[in-house]
Amino acid sequence: MSNSTELSDRISKVLESKYIPYEIKRFGGFSYFMTGGKVIAAAVNANMLVKCKPEMLNEILKQPNTQTVPDAAGEPQKDMFLVDSEAIETEEALIKFLEIGLSYADK
Repeated sequence: MSNSTELSDRISKVLESKYIPYEIKRFGGFSYFMTGGKVIAAAVNANMLVKCKPEMLNEILKQPNTQTVPDAAGEPQKDMFLVDSEAIETEEALIKFLEIGLSYADK
């Protein structure tokens, strides 16, 4: 995966089938919104930020190529993680992480 635009195209294709209507380009990447707030953001370097239910985060971080995301004070956010581009090279893997973000937005 070479850039956020390619990742955004892949995310859009999956989310269109789930009727996720709101995509905006900002901060050098693309963000996807639902009624519940931000679901997924594709970063400039083709990694993906995903919102999750806080109780899911520790289990998610046990997976390879995932890590915490610091807040403005440098503390790990409790409801967001970063997925390295290597972990989402296949459509199946991408969908798995998108489903986590969608479950967060459905809460």
